[in-house]
Amino acid sequence: MIYSESPDVIRIAGCIPDSAVDGPGVRYTLFFQGCHHNCFGCHNLSTHSWDDGDFEDVPVEIIVENFKATAAANRITISGGEPFCQPQALLTLVKTFAVEGVKDIWLYTGYELSELTSDVQREILTYVSSLVTGRFVISETEGAQLFTGSANQQVHRLRDV
Repeated sequence: MIYSESPDVIRIAGCIPDSAVDGPGVRYTLFFQGCHHNCFGCHNLSTHSWDDGDFEDVPVEIIVENFKATAAANRITISGGEPFCQPQALLTLVKTFAVEGVKDIWLYTGYELSELTSDVQREILTYVSSLVTGRFVISETEGAQLFTGSANQQVHRLRDV
């Protein structure tokens, strides 16, 4: 399901400029608004609704400026919600970060890697260094690997940083 086709504006739930839990090292973490997976027990439940909640529609250029001004390190994690619900804007964002020299880009999604088959989704992945895939399953929290919420989720190293 796609919530938005705007290539220049992202509906975000917020950001943390100095997160230490959303990938290795201190990272700027951006939370997209909107998710249709509805995983039971999701810790970002407030990011699910497309229309309700505390969110903003923010131009990509403003997000990048905020990153440059506030990020504790040159690393970013994109989470949600479900970032792939805004594919065109996600593509613009990861391309812009790549142009700005950000090489360590982590992306969290409820999709499996095999489900990301569209041309836009595949292009997005060319800019991502690590992809965390899979829906959160509360009954599988025991044994989850580092930086995942449940054991079924996988961390895919897509390129070296």
